[in-house]
Amino acid sequence: MKRNVAIIGGGQTYHAARRHDVNQVEMVNEAVRAALEDAQMTIDEIDTVLLGNMEFFEGTHITDCWMVDGSGVYGKPGFKITTGGTVGATITCAGVHHVASGLFDKVLCIGFEKQEEGDTGAILSGVAHPLFGRSLAGAAVGYFAMMGSSYMATWGAKEEHSAMVAVKARQNARKNEYAHLKLDITIEDALNSRMLAYPIRMLDMCPASNGACAMILADEKTAKDRCKNPVWVRAMDAAHNEQFELSWCDVTDTRPKFSTESASRIYKKLGVTDPATYFDVF
Repeated sequence: MKRNVAIIGGGQTYHAARRHDVNQVEMVNEAVRAALEDAQMTIDEIDTVLLGNMEFFEGTHITDCWMVDGSGVYGKPGFKITTGGTVGATITCAGVHHVASGLFDKVLCIGFEKQEEGDTGAILSGVAHPLFGRSLAGAAVGYFAMMGSSYMATWGAKEEHSAMVAVKARQNARKNEYAHLKLDITIEDALNSRMLAYPIRMLDMCPASNGACAMILADEKTAKDRCKNPVWVRAMDAAHNEQFELSWCDVTDTRPKFSTESASRIYKKLGVTDPATYFDVF
């Protein structure tokens, strides 16, 4: 990257199944104000705003345009990014590129969903190809069930392994006061929860939440001047390929290949030869 980039502020709302007390603009503004306060900045100091959201999940369109009052983008350059479940990571990557390139010094990245106002499953079902994307008709759980079954058949994983992941995720959530669910569960709880689509059970799935997060990225000079403990972005990578029915059900080393391609590139950027011992969290 041309310039070093750091995270100098962040904020999020409380996440919940219902947020009837606010509309989408007000909810986003909660996260924006929290991020600005954390960075000890005002909105006037922000150069550009990037908004990430799957707009049709809420049944709205051109979200970035009518949300200017809450996002703070009024009178500033900005745009919206929509990449499905990877929106949060994508707006971060885009924000880093905007700062690293020298185009902007301070970038505000926002991600939100207010899923009580839409129907995610219905939207995903409506865009599915009747043949090549038929598993999408079952929404996210349809994909997960196909990938989970394939992974178990290919690599010998058991339901207990999935339950261990569910327990880890729930225990991590209990440490975040803003998390939607703070469940103290065991492996047995996960294994005994209701089956949704084999091998996916209720406690394997995340809830449909309402909430927003905001993050401020800055160049090196700004980060050192304005933040005592900036979080530096050392490397990032992204890879994409179109996923159809046969791709999702094959989890060998050859398909889907975007994960291995992206991982190998970022390991090379960091000089990592043993990822299992180098990284604390995957």
